[in-house]
Amino acid sequence: GLDNGLDITAFSKRQSEPQLLHYYNTNYINSNHLSRAAFDTENFDYVAYNVYFQVQANQHATFSVTDLPGQNGEIVSVMYQTGGGSGLNTTSPTFSADKRIWTFTADPQGSGSTKYTYQYYWVVVAYPKSEGNIIMEDGRIFTRYTNEADIVAEALHPQNPDGKSPPPPDHNDEDAMNDATFIEWGDYRWKPSGKIFYYDKALQRNFNSGDTSKKPGGQTVLEYDGDIDASFHMVFYVNGDELAMDGVHEYYRFNITDNELWLHGTVNGGKTEYVKLEPGDYEIISISASATAKRTDHTTGEPLSNIPLGQFVLQGQTNETGQPGGEWVNIATYTWPTSQTGTSAYTIFNVSGLAGRGITGYRVMTPRVNEYVRIDTYFTVRLKAESEKIQALLENGELLTEVEM
Repeated sequence: GLDNGLDITAFSKRQSEPQLLHYYNTNYINSNHLSRAAFDTENFDYVAYNVYFQVQANQHATFSVTDLPGQNGEIVSVMYQTGGGSGLNTTSPTFSADKRIWTFTADPQGSGSTKYTYQYYWVVVAYPKSEGNIIMEDGRIFTRYTNEADIVAEALHPQNPDGKSPPPPDHNDEDAMNDATFIEWGDYRWKPSGKIFYYDKALQRNFNSGDTSKKPGGQTVLEYDGDIDASFHMVFYVNGDELAMDGVHEYYRFNITDNELWLHGTVNGGKTEYVKLEPGDYEIISISASATAKRTDHTTGEPLSNIPLGQFVLQGQTNETGQPGGEWVNIATYTWPTSQTGTSAYTIFNVSGLAGRGITGYRVMTPRVNEYVRIDTYFTVRLKAESEKIQALLENGELLTEVEM
């Protein structure tokens, strides 16, 4: 027969580790095939296999994948991996009645020469728990599930002009390949990860950008009695899941306080000691903050949504007398609505127009929480040209090269 150029060059169920689905994870499950309501972890163990194939073809073709799960497993979901393929238009997979064969048609893009393409699919198998063989090996207890699969590619012949069915394909119009794998199933065990606490602060925009061997433009502004601004970003998180591991502390709170500002310069290439600025030398003119919250089901590993966090409070420290310390006053509050889901960062404060209020420090106070919470704070400090400490540094001929709060 005529060689139409149809060749499966690779087929694998082991391109990456199979995923044990202890909860309904839409990263692997096609909701059109398996609904959340039908996801039954009491009676089934669900495994997502990563099916990969390569093909060379210059024509339309039907690809039939026959899965033969052991232990009476059934195919319950097939999902094309977004971004997991190249050069192939495919249809949505369909199932056979016995849930052993899933089929899709593919059209290599372009025309003329043979096209090379590859595809990835997540194939979910539901294994009845009653069929699993429990194995004890090297101190571990697990169930081993198996899966073998064949892939067959068959050319799609165009319909004859007379309306009769196309002739059956010959051996040059089809190809096949086989692969098999197994998985060791174990119950989910939650393990904390990451640091319990993390803190970092960076100066985002400074008056000394550029060549530090030359006088910064911002310094010139100060010398001519003009105020200048410097912006900071501070991140702080607490991994509440790890705190809860001690079995004692179910909830916690934390406050972020930032109320000191230091400045130093450079003389003859060497850095001077930091000088602590006082009220009257600077003030905070704007503050914004975002919060990120995560909570995990420790029995399944599923990320939970609708996290009730309560009220956050933003305070500012003012000092009219110029003496150490100062009064803390509420600037803004934010109540985390239960409608906010997922792990995206949500803006909790965005306050501008603070210039002239003499605010020299800020504090973010969290509600009672019991999960991972991260606070990102962005604030802008105005250095005042009337500051005697700043002017003293300038009179000594120092280049103001770094400000730290």
